[in-house]
Amino acid sequence: MWGGYSVSLLSDVEERVSQLGVSRSVSWTLISVLGRGLSLLQRAVCLLGYCTTTEIFAQNFHDLAIDAALDPHAYSYGAFVFVQPINTYMLVTQLNHGKGLDSSPSFKAIQAVPKVYSTNRLSIATDLGQDLSDGNIPGAR
Repeated sequence: MWGGYSVSLLSDVEERVSQLGVSRSVSWTLISVLGRGLSLLQRAVCLLGYCTTTEIFAQNFHDLAIDAALDPHAYSYGAFVFVQPINTYMLVTQLNHGKGLDSSPSFKAIQAVPKVYSTNRLSIATDLGQDLSDGNIPGAR
């Protein structure tokens, strides 16, 4: 089958977190300083066009759900993920196609979202399942 997961960064996280009224305390620990450095790196990556917004992702995921009727062998899910050690939010999208097609019409909208990492490939189901296990470290959720 064809499948795997992709990781996308969000360019509008700070704005969304602020709208929710979530406050982030300022501390000067080594971890917080590294987190700020990674935040600056993420901003640079976004300026280079490798990020998306929550609105664009939501619209593309909506389109994927509507287009799913075009191909009964395609399935997917998406999640907003907070990665605590680096204090950042990401999008993780899992796409799979039971007949091995990477060009399913159902995937067109979501594949347009910029990615910073992807494991998508033609493989056996157990290897694709192992990808998910490797990304879900026990105790880190």
